[in-house]
Amino acid sequence: MKIAVFTDFYDRKTFFLPDGFLSTCQNLGMEFEIFCRKNNVLKALNIHEYDNGIFGIIAPSRLATLPTNWKSIIEEGHFDLALGFDEAGLVMAAQTSLPLVAVFSRLPQSWRAVRSFIKAGPAADEIKSALNKACAFLTRCTEVTEILVSHGVTRDKIMVLPMPPEFNEYIHQDVRWGIGTFASDPTSLNYAVICASLINDLGFNTPLRIFCEKDHFDFSNCLKDSRTSVEIITIENYKDFFQKVPQCQLFLSPDVTRIDGERDFSGIYSILSSLAQVPQVASCHGIFPDIIEEGVTGFLVPERNAEIMQDRCLEILEDTNKGSEMGQSARAKIEFQFEYKNLAAKLEGFLNHTLRRRN
Repeated sequence: MKIAVFTDFYDRKTFFLPDGFLSTCQNLGMEFEIFCRKNNVLKALNIHEYDNGIFGIIAPSRLATLPTNWKSIIEEGHFDLALGFDEAGLVMAAQTSLPLVAVFSRLPQSWRAVRSFIKAGPAADEIKSALNKACAFLTRCTEVTEILVSHGVTRDKIMVLPMPPEFNEYIHQDVRWGIGTFASDPTSLNYAVICASLINDLGFNTPLRIFCEKDHFDFSNCLKDSRTSVEIITIENYKDFFQKVPQCQLFLSPDVTRIDGERDFSGIYSILSSLAQVPQVASCHGIFPDIIEEGVTGFLVPERNAEIMQDRCLEILEDTNKGSEMGQSARAKIEFQFEYKNLAAKLEGFLNHTLRRRN
């Protein structure tokens, strides 16, 4: 199967297919060629030239900028499918006669394309037209899936393909203590603080460990009414988080939907916590139901409900054996779910089904 990938950029932030996953796909006979709209000349990159923490970057057999006669080159290239990557890639791919599969990342360009389903206007018309031509959709998270479904796309046309992490060894902690959370936005963090304070009121001297990036928002207001000790842990990247989160007894993801309907995605930290064998309590929305198996690898709770969140946290804090078993199950689930051969076979089946349906 020969696949043309269209994108507007190609750099260190383009997380498309990890190295090991790509190799597995190629072993199944899939051949990828990437076409980029940038004017600068781009060479075929070797995966090992880049260090993206736990993520790899696609290593294409050929990487080319688009010449003026690019459409004829595509037509003569005997491609089977076109993958339109995010906003500009979708528009480019839709100009070919190939069956179009729309691919959504977690980058801003992706969300602009998805929002075109919702917001009308001249800027969105071209993207909406491209999306209407798509015969299938690859997404990175369930938020995108729900938007697509709510606007008439049937679920059999959608494949959720989370980013497979590299299963690096982490620093095992024999003694774990404290509740970890990621500072994704003020409202979500506020619920984490409330939950930790309620637990502290019951006599648990459990610190709240807040993981944040260097340029994090000012969350001093979130902490002013805290009734528990707080530790701020600045992380450099995902790999740094992966090495530090094992010190926590559980990881809390109280993500909430904002007034404008948007959510700050922090599912990657949930995935990494699972790999580090840290049980979790998270809001029952977005990607979390895909990561957490209720009662087995952690607990799912209604958003904006600190009391239920507290109860589920206590089940883990009061029973260290249960927490340890959940952590082990969490890692096993992610390893199986993101195993390269499983994902590659799933992708191959999805694309073959797309071709059969289109033909």
